[in-house]
Amino acid sequence: MRSTRNYAQVVAEGERYFQNKYPGLTPKDLSSGPHRDGEYVKFMRWQSFWKGRLNPDGTLGDPTAYGRKATSADEKLLNPYANVPWTEINYTDYIGVQIGLGRTTCVAFHPTDVFTFYVGAAIGGIWRTTDGGRTYVPLGDELPFLAVSAIIVDQQNPNTLYIAVSDHVWYGPSGIGVYKSTNGGTTWAPTSLAFSFSSDVRIYWMEADPTNPQRMFVATANGVYRTTNGFTTVAQVLPDNCFDVRLQPGNPNQVYVGTNNGRLLRSTDGGNSFTQLQNFGGGSVFLATHPLAPDRLWARHGQTLHLSSDGGVTFPTTQTFAESNEVFTLAPLDEDIILSGNFDTYRSNDGGATFSAISHWLGNNGLPLIHVDQRNMFVNPLEPDAVYYCNDGGLYRYLISANHFVNLSDGLAITQYYDIAVAQTDANIVGGGSQDNGNVFRQSNGDWLQYAGTGDGMNQEIDPTDAGIRYWSYQFGSMNRWQNGSNSGIKPAAVNYDGAWETPYKIDPASPNRLIAGFRRVYESLNRGSSWKAISGELAGGGNLEELSISPANPERIYAVAGGSLYVKNTFNDTWITRNLPAGNISDLEADPTDIDKVYISTAGYTTGEKVFVSTDAGATWTNISGSLPNVSTGALELYHDVPGAIFVGTDVGVFYRDPSLTDWLAYGNLPNTRVEDIEIQYAAQLIRVGTHGRGVLEAAINIQSCTPSSPDGDNDGVCDVLDFCPNFQNSLIGTPCDDGDAFSSGETYDNNCGCSGGVANLSYCFAEGAAGTGADYLDYVGLNTIDNASGQTNYSDFRSISTDLTIGNQYTITAGLGFSFGIDRLHAWIDYDRSGTFDASEAIAFTVPNANHQGTGTFTVPPGTAEGVTTLRVRAVYSETFNSPCGSAFGEVEDYTVRIVCGNGAGQCLLPLDWVTFSARPLGKDAASLRWSTAAEAGVSHFEVFRSTDGDAFSPIGTLPAQNRPLADYTLLDTTVRAPLAYYRITAVDYDVTRSNSPIRRVDWPGSNERAARLFPNPHQNGPLQLTWQQPNPATVSWHVYNAWGQLVREGSLGAAAGANQVELAVDDLPAGTYLLRLRAADWDWTEAFLRQP
Repeated sequence: MRSTRNYAQVVAEGERYFQNKYPGLTPKDLSSGPHRDGEYVKFMRWQSFWKGRLNPDGTLGDPTAYGRKATSADEKLLNPYANVPWTEINYTDYIGVQIGLGRTTCVAFHPTDVFTFYVGAAIGGIWRTTDGGRTYVPLGDELPFLAVSAIIVDQQNPNTLYIAVSDHVWYGPSGIGVYKSTNGGTTWAPTSLAFSFSSDVRIYWMEADPTNPQRMFVATANGVYRTTNGFTTVAQVLPDNCFDVRLQPGNPNQVYVGTNNGRLLRSTDGGNSFTQLQNFGGGSVFLATHPLAPDRLWARHGQTLHLSSDGGVTFPTTQTFAESNEVFTLAPLDEDIILSGNFDTYRSNDGGATFSAISHWLGNNGLPLIHVDQRNMFVNPLEPDAVYYCNDGGLYRYLISANHFVNLSDGLAITQYYDIAVAQTDANIVGGGSQDNGNVFRQSNGDWLQYAGTGDGMNQEIDPTDAGIRYWSYQFGSMNRWQNGSNSGIKPAAVNYDGAWETPYKIDPASPNRLIAGFRRVYESLNRGSSWKAISGELAGGGNLEELSISPANPERIYAVAGGSLYVKNTFNDTWITRNLPAGNISDLEADPTDIDKVYISTAGYTTGEKVFVSTDAGATWTNISGSLPNVSTGALELYHDVPGAIFVGTDVGVFYRDPSLTDWLAYGNLPNTRVEDIEIQYAAQLIRVGTHGRGVLEAAINIQSCTPSSPDGDNDGVCDVLDFCPNFQNSLIGTPCDDGDAFSSGETYDNNCGCSGGVANLSYCFAEGAAGTGADYLDYVGLNTIDNASGQTNYSDFRSISTDLTIGNQYTITAGLGFSFGIDRLHAWIDYDRSGTFDASEAIAFTVPNANHQGTGTFTVPPGTAEGVTTLRVRAVYSETFNSPCGSAFGEVEDYTVRIVCGNGAGQCLLPLDWVTFSARPLGKDAASLRWSTAAEAGVSHFEVFRSTDGDAFSPIGTLPAQNRPLADYTLLDTTVRAPLAYYRITAVDYDVTRSNSPIRRVDWPGSNERAARLFPNPHQNGPLQLTWQQPNPATVSWHVYNAWGQLVREGSLGAAAGANQVELAVDDLPAGTYLLRLRAADWDWTEAFLRQP
């Protein structure tokens, strides 16, 4: 049906298709009765998935492009919420009727352990069981996308797994290729079979050669691919749109392929060439073979089963399935027993001549009830009497001889929610509506039940004052009220049309009897949905509303969204005004709890920097607060009322948090890489709960940090130290001069990342200048990496205020242009890699002769082993074929630039084998400082030298620490000898080959303190109590703290101090010998003193 990747065009094309095929039927008609799970429902699921994943031009985006960004060590250290644990609370048992766990797609089995197998889910990832399906654990939560359509287990090395990252239904997401794990699924890596999401390639089936597990075939919409080395390399062996691929038992060089356009092809040479054997007409061809009858081939096309006994050359026999497009497989010990299914399941004991139902979706006629929509069927070679069924409710094991189904779904948390709800009066009660698996809820006792036994569940609400009153819905606005076990339909009687796929409705938080629902109009009920009245006209030109929010500050203020417009209700009457939205495709809408004019929106799609907006004037103007949120689709937004201005946002890669004390968003824990569709907060238990479209419901504790005595706002910038990236940095210093410790650069300034940066090369070089010759052959352009400088004619220009970063080991091309070039004009350049102050011949860059555009280029690689730091690039144009010196005078022009040599990702090319992660310096008392730093990827580092300066220029050593040479290392040093109001600190890492690398510079200021007489004795201390005495002007609570030389707290206490003289005896005899720091603190006073413990 789809002929374009433009979402709006696809939707229009689809609607025309259904109007022509089913004239007169409404969307509700096409999603109920005989069409309950038909084409139109799947088309709406397709719309629901893609509506929030569009590029700025309206085309379908790539949900896998961002993937799971690796969180750097410094981000984790600076983010107090990075390790917040999320707990799965989804139901893990089959609830009943058609309420299962979620859609599975495939199963693959361990070669020797019958209890170990792997299950793939539509958008829920891959799961492993080691106890035959009693329990499961998820694998691969960090995959770029959690759609899995096929799995292969290496039959000789079962720790090696292959998965197809794709869905296999037309309304699901397409694929990005095959991923491989060599450690049983702990980690995954892409293979050579990779597709871009925009190529719209689904992966339908993978088949392994039983005699050579390195040899596999993959059937995709882009053809059949073959690998002979475990996907190290791959080759396309057939270009057709292929649905299935199978190998003849006993002869893996005979390959059968069923296509999506009704054809059957065969290869007899292992896939080198294919011959068409049959053309059954349009539609997919599904195949089966059997080891007991290797020459027989079974092919399903539409509702027909074709049987061949000569390897597909002829099909003299045809049978008819009970339903069209069934999947099927054959009993391991009897090829005439055929198990099949689509909506329901069937069995034939006579080779397909007759089929009998072996289940019914409602359990009628004495048949067992299993979930509908069979997706695939699999046989475990270790179980000759069983077949596994994958369907929209989970996984089933069918025992052939007993004619009995066993549900193996319990534990697969793969439910695809659209919405969830929580009860505020009982933290245990939670509910949700999901694709394929209806509307469910958890009772106070922990049991999960369903509001209704089937369908796609949509929005839910729970009365905030009475958890016995709840609301649930199906698609297109079929609203229901559940009251203490009894259901009532409550859709407004005046709405004789279909609402949106997810029709919005809300409970008034101030008056729970009042409901607001959004169709073409906004409707209000004052009796929990028993009756309704319209409180607006048709706001969106006859279209349905998509989002609603009631202001807790004044429930008469209602916000509604449709398309690119915000509709705002007047608080005095039922008039509405229309506002423009700052972005399209709104995924959520929330009104501020205390300000009726303040409203937040989240936007879906892939427009960089357009994720969350806030308006403080009811939508008249908007402020973008997206910050550094990743460019992925946002699905949910929730305000945390306990902290004014606090927001949680749910995305395709997890939850993020922000409040006014933060300058940007922080990742809140680490969710599986699946879409967050809804966020709810349970306030009594302080829990955040998320409904995901593929991994069920999860929850995490809310523990938002606030400024406390243990985490003050040290620099008075409104950000608590525990959340402040620069907890001791005076923001007024930003932009003022500093020194980063690099002797080869100058002119640095303090930046807003607490560091000192921006310096330019400052070495002096030999005199060089051009001279006017022809008057036109001067440098008018230089381009290198980010340098893009056009200039006029001078003899010499110092452009070292213009800089670019060059990564060690990377190759670059420099371009230089002349105002006009003559035949003998030449271009030259040099980079002083060793920062010697001279341009050596080995540092020269060779240029091409200027072309007709008067430009030449030079290509060079930054040499491995070059020291990181700032140096000079010199570019020269000369009117001479022979003059090539960087010094002296010649016709032409000379220009100097700054280049900054950096390590980048090529750590093996860098001179110093470590990465600086964090470095902080904080005051302790009036004359001590605590220095803390951490590094990553240390290797071959000898030690760290610590330097202090009182002017930021002249640094003196104050101590050393040995290097740990670990992947992530932390260090602390106490400076107890400061005798100045401020100090600057710098750490130097020294390699075993004496290579040195400097940290950023940190500044510490000591505020003036009340001078109070305090004394610590004996010092040095050998045995007995340590006496601490001091004068206290007023009664106060005073705390004391003892730190060792590593900055670790080893002892502390507190006491109520009286006015006047005070004394306390500290027992320190059990402390090891060494230097310690004693800190005495009162509300208005902070004093420190170092003491020495002697053996």
